[in-house]
Amino acid sequence: MSEPASTFASLDDLAEAGPSLVAAGARLLHALGQGFGVPELPQLTRDGQFVRKYWDIQAQVAVQTWALANGVEVLD
Repeated sequence: MSEPASTFASLDDLAEAGPSLVAAGARLLHALGQGFGVPELPQLTRDGQFVRKYWDIQAQVAVQTWALANGVEVLD
């Protein structure tokens, strides 16, 4: 049985949409993936960026729109 996934984040990082929130989400995403034997899931970076090419084509527009509205960098 795998260990539960966990991460850390300050409340300030979680209070507003932006790179700090995405970075916290990335840490949790990577911990979940590791629980299933996947070393890293590439959709989010630990630096708080989205990587567009790893998102479903239909989700890319929504992800980019949200990212631009919240100061999050989108990588190709």
